[in-house]
Amino acid sequence: MSGLFAPPASPNAQQTVAAAGLQVQTSAYGLVVPILFGKNQTTPNLIQMFNFRSYQNVEASSTSGGKGGSPSPTTITYTYSVTPLFGLCEGTITSFDTIRKDKEFPTALTGWATFTGSQTTAWSISTANPRVYPKIAYIAYENYNLGTSTGLPNHSIVLTGLNPYSTGASYYDAHPVKIVKELLTNAQFGIGFSYLDPSVDTPGVATFWNYCLAITSSANNQCMLFSPLIKDQRPTAEIINEIIMAANGAFVWSEGVLKIKPYGDSALTGPAALSSIVYTPYLTPVYSLTDNDFMSPKNQDPIKVIRKPRNDTYNQISIEYVDKDKQYNPSIVEVKDDADIAQFGLRKKDTMKCHFITNKDTAQMVAQLILQKNLSIVNKYQFVLGWRYCLLEPMDLVNITDSNLGFSAKTVRITSISENDQGLLSIEAEDFPLGASSPALYSTGSGSGTGTNYGADPGNVNTPYFINPPYFLTPSGQELWIAVSADSPFWGGCTVYASVDNVDYAPIGTIFNKARYGVSTASITSNSGAISDTTNTLAVDLDISNGVLISTDAAGLAAYVTLSAIQTSSTSGFELISYQTATSTTGYAYNISTMKRGVYGTTIQSHASASQFIRVDDAIFKWLVPSTFIDVNNTGQLTYFKFVSTNVFGTVTQEWTTVTTAYSLAIPAQNLPQPTAVYVTVNSAP
Repeated sequence: MSGLFAPPASPNAQQTVAAAGLQVQTSAYGLVVPILFGKNQTTPNLIQMFNFRSYQNVEASSTSGGKGGSPSPTTITYTYSVTPLFGLCEGTITSFDTIRKDKEFPTALTGWATFTGSQTTAWSISTANPRVYPKIAYIAYENYNLGTSTGLPNHSIVLTGLNPYSTGASYYDAHPVKIVKELLTNAQFGIGFSYLDPSVDTPGVATFWNYCLAITSSANNQCMLFSPLIKDQRPTAEIINEIIMAANGAFVWSEGVLKIKPYGDSALTGPAALSSIVYTPYLTPVYSLTDNDFMSPKNQDPIKVIRKPRNDTYNQISIEYVDKDKQYNPSIVEVKDDADIAQFGLRKKDTMKCHFITNKDTAQMVAQLILQKNLSIVNKYQFVLGWRYCLLEPMDLVNITDSNLGFSAKTVRITSISENDQGLLSIEAEDFPLGASSPALYSTGSGSGTGTNYGADPGNVNTPYFINPPYFLTPSGQELWIAVSADSPFWGGCTVYASVDNVDYAPIGTIFNKARYGVSTASITSNSGAISDTTNTLAVDLDISNGVLISTDAAGLAAYVTLSAIQTSSTSGFELISYQTATSTTGYAYNISTMKRGVYGTTIQSHASASQFIRVDDAIFKWLVPSTFIDVNNTGQLTYFKFVSTNVFGTVTQEWTTVTTAYSLAIPAQNLPQPTAVYVTVNSAP
């Protein structure tokens, strides 16, 4: 380090070439505009960018200050900015919640211009006037700082989109009925389907609307609400069937309209915020059918039974969902029937992707319902009825009696009805095991692991302490020792910069560890100049650095393994000590006793309360000081220091402009001891 400010052997300017434009990696042509219901996370697509700028940065090192040195090389670099517009989804959305850049934690959209999709005019900025982009939610940022990179970072946005169901409890997911209704009938992106039952979203004690709001988990009172982000081209029928199936419902075509009916077979009451929502299932069979009602061909059984193969009765169900508590990363919930596995072996269904579910409790409910129905409903029934039963519709319950099969008023649920060439009704039904369509509600633990904020702010350093060590400990030349700490748990070190004029700074080294230092909380005497001190107690508080002191034994005391420094009356002077016992009192406060005083030739002195105390170990930064920075004439020449922090992941370093605090110190010339007991030998030879 001593040659840091020596005259360079190469030219005095090091310059990079400015980039001519932005490297675009986040824009794709021809993508569908996503549709978001409820609250979920999406990644934006670049739809417009302009005003790319480059800025020249000249970093000049400190000069000699008139003491014979020469300037170090000047480095010229470039930083960049651009004004981007990111398209998000169909509008009009409800709100913008948070934004996440690369691996940083989500934050509010501070500085971003936000457009929900209801805009009728273009974004009014000074540099350009882009298109209106009506009915599309987008965000924009004027002069987005790219730093030294010419590529846009990756972003993800959490939005509250269309039709969030909200009450006093602030539910942000959307009701499945509203999702289906919008996809079928919305004038902007719907398919123009005009046959949806107009009362489908009307509350009623036996309706699917009430069922989704009344069924809750026992842990967090999560209703059967979803937040799908539809960003791929898929048939609408596939999307809505997936959502209604997960919500334990079924579509029914009846009376010329499309209805939605619930499978739920237990009475339910909504959570606290929805206590007025009640669901009461209709469990009364509409008909009791006997041999006289079935229109079976001659010599055939009136009822045909089809049993599902055991290999298709899965006893373990897994669902992949996106967890809002883990920054919407995919997670998996798994349910299984241990008794069935023990008796018949494991039969695991392929993992079902349900990324429209955003919390674990709802995913647990959905998986549990699928498991119970899969194991309990194993038989299908086929029979034919006359036209007088034309009022029957799917999801109705009927009792069937067949003496040959041993059925006596067996309750089954109708799943489909079709009319054959003779005008007869071909019926398909399934088992109706009461309770199979009601989930077993129990608390679920949170998944292991947490999101890691690789973009965490390292924070500023605490006030550093400086030591001018004795010449015994600096064989290579005069040194300055620096103790640094920080409060942020994400602090991973800092680069130290020095200057003689507080204008031009140059790096002098890097600190990776927090030092242990603080202040004394009581005065201490000089021990009458004796080296061994078993009388005094040095009380110190290391709260500023959260430092921890440990004791040693007599051998460690003699070997100075607990070497420490305590400030003398001169702010730049220190007495070095070693101690044997450090007794913790409160917090980071300690009482130090059994000491060696004035070690390494330092002067034993009395010390006032509030004197600086530093534990001298490998965490101390040691700088071999160039002569440029030494106040050789005792004129009070100051050296200025700045500390630029980096986070513990090494991914974020503070911007130089944000580090405004400079710490100054006049570094005195090191005093060498006067020689004593000098003997001169005269040789008589010529």
